Amino acid sequence: MQGLHRLEDAGTNTLVFFAHAPTPRAAEWLACYQQFRNKPWPNQAQALSLQGLERLLARLPLQALHELQCCTAFLRSIGIHDLGGLLKLPRQGLAQRLGQRGPAVLKAIDQAMGYVADPREPLKPVEHFLQWRDFTVPTDSCSLLAKASEPLLYEALSWLKSKQQGLTQAQFILRQGRQTQQTFRLQLSQPSQDLVQLQTLLQEKLQHQPLQQTVHSIGLEVLGSEPILNQSENLFPGPMSASENLESLAERLYSRLGPKVLVSPELQNSHRPEEAMRLNSVELKNKWGPPNKNAASATNLLRPSWLLELPLALQVQNHRPHYQGQKLELVLGPERIEAEWWSEDPVQRDYFVAQTNQQQMVWVYRTPGHHWFLHGFFG
Repeated sequence: MQGLHRLEDAGTNTLVFFAHAPTPRAAEWLACYQQFRNKPWPNQAQALSLQGLERLLARLPLQALHELQCCTAFLRSIGIHDLGGLLKLPRQGLAQRLGQRGPAVLKAIDQAMGYVADPREPLKPVEHFLQWRDFTVPTDSCSLLAKASEPLLYEALSWLKSKQQGLTQAQFILRQGRQTQQTFRLQLSQPSQDLVQLQTLLQEKLQHQPLQQTVHSIGLEVLGSEPILNQSENLFPGPMSASENLESLAERLYSRLGPKVLVSPELQNSHRPEEAMRLNSVELKNKWGPPNKNAASATNLLRPSWLLELPLALQVQNHRPHYQGQKLELVLGPERIEAEWWSEDPVQRDYFVAQTNQQQMVWVYRTPGHHWFLHGFFG
């Protein structure tokens, strides 16, 4: 089993030493040597195979191996200064000389050489991602904040990729003092692992939401993620689909203008045209929600894209409606809508699609009393 090992600096939590070897124990010893000497191990590529592993490890000084710290003084007293000298000693005699520490030392050597198994606990990612970066000098520069966010985003995406997840919601926390902080929340319509996309959304936030004070440190917390499905690449790359363009536009508007800008049309269970649809302010995640199953079906009906808030009364000449002094030409209709006969204001209308002299299509209706009203315009 090939081993990979790293040692981290306790103060900065940054990677400082890295080693690889055919066994975990050998990789750990090589990393410890680098920390002891503060320089890389020469010709470490030899450790990629079991052949020559004993010759490679033989040059390690005993001081660099923490398993041998308990008996380093004794071994040096008998002229042993590196692992190679220790390996030349008879095993039975070495075990007797080391006493109770002998079995543990011999087991560690056998594990490093690959003679016995060296099981290790698998590396488990943290359950919740929250990392910080401190500024040496407090700043209010949006460009510096965006630059400082790049390693945080990279670490967050690496953490999500290890879990086969995509980011759906996150927040940047700007510490501006001991008790003050400001947050920037990112909301995505689909789980994403795209670093450029997240950087663009953050820049939109920074440009359109002013900073309250200078920033001492910036943190990134992942608030939501979902499993992401890997999609196959196209043989001939082309423009993004319309849905991807629409989702990207919605995410930028959400980041630039806030959550109340995005509205979702929702069908209502009413046959009144002015009440058949309602605009609801929704979260970005739910903007493509399923339609109301109880709503009145109007999929096959011709409806204008713009309804007037209040229908406009039209002049009537020779039983024909006129708009702005010009007679309307009825193109389609009538379509009768009758509803809510039980209410104080029942609906009984005959709707027509009409055309003006400027070739504009409008939606008009006639009441039982032969009064005409303009209700909407077609795009």
